[in-house]
Amino acid sequence: MLRAHTPAELLALLPYQFGYQPERSIVITCVDGGRAGLMARVDLPPEGVEAHHLRTVLRSALLREDPPAALVIGYENTTDEALPGVLAAAHVLEELGITPVGPLIVRDDHWFSVDLLDGEVCGVGEPLPEPADVPAVAAFVGRGVSPLATRAEVAAQLAPTGTWSCLLVELDLLRECGGPSTPEAASAWAEVLDTSDGAPEVGDLGDRTLAAAALSLTDTPWRDTILARICVGSMSWEATDPRFREVVAAAIPRPVRDPQEGVTLMALRTRLCALARILPDPVVVEVLALIAHSAWWDGDGTMARVACDRALVIDPDHSMCGLLIRLLDHGVGPEPSPG
Repeated sequence: MLRAHTPAELLALLPYQFGYQPERSIVITCVDGGRAGLMARVDLPPEGVEAHHLRTVLRSALLREDPPAALVIGYENTTDEALPGVLAAAHVLEELGITPVGPLIVRDDHWFSVDLLDGEVCGVGEPLPEPADVPAVAAFVGRGVSPLATRAEVAAQLAPTGTWSCLLVELDLLRECGGPSTPEAASAWAEVLDTSDGAPEVGDLGDRTLAAAALSLTDTPWRDTILARICVGSMSWEATDPRFREVVAAAIPRPVRDPQEGVTLMALRTRLCALARILPDPVVVEVLALIAHSAWWDGDGTMARVACDRALVIDPDHSMCGLLIRLLDHGVGPEPSPG
């Protein structure tokens, strides 16, 4: 969890946590001793049924988290359009035995307090703090993270390019050969996830390389070994297929948190997103699953959901993405695996 010392600091932190600037929405942030825990965002609820809508959407996650208090924030574009939702959210929290903190409304780069007794917005508002002035944001800045303007911009990072003609030929040829060998798959992934200076962009890699990387993921033990390698602690490395551990470890760098010390998971995921934009359906699904799991593991619930959404449109029965959606819906975060 991340520590914010004031509500204003938390407001500066939230866009980095979500990956984009929230708009026209209600955000509930569980707090305990100054630390921010579960952060849940929902669109502004329909007029007249705010409490029922928020109770339905948030109840299970809030009961599971069971925080002593939660900060209520409404994001709006026009004056008071978020106020009914903010008041309803505070009422739902009280029903669940959770103390509502704030509440706050954000509009036009200013934040405003809400008086729960009279149900009105107080004062003329305060300017939002600059991210550089908020210590909690420094961890994101250090990892090269900057929030996008909207959720649509997050989704655009996975939007397919549609230029697949030559790649489709390579995919068919490789399938006829029974798929890539382990050495070819390892070589392909070493190129796809090469973040070194001067490394070619993923879109500039050869079609055979892209096809080998994509088709290799249809082998679940191979996919899971890559997953264990890039999401350190998400699953036991010793539980992966011993046939693949050494070759995967040699091909893919073990990510670290500090970009000054090596390759970060975000840097690897950026390359995965580039691969997902190039690949056609249905071979893109397993790449989307890698993106979704790595994003969830890295605390980027927005990217995890976007990747799952695209994968499940292609394959509605995909087990990993279906599980991740349920975890996201219930506000369940990652817990390190032993080993």
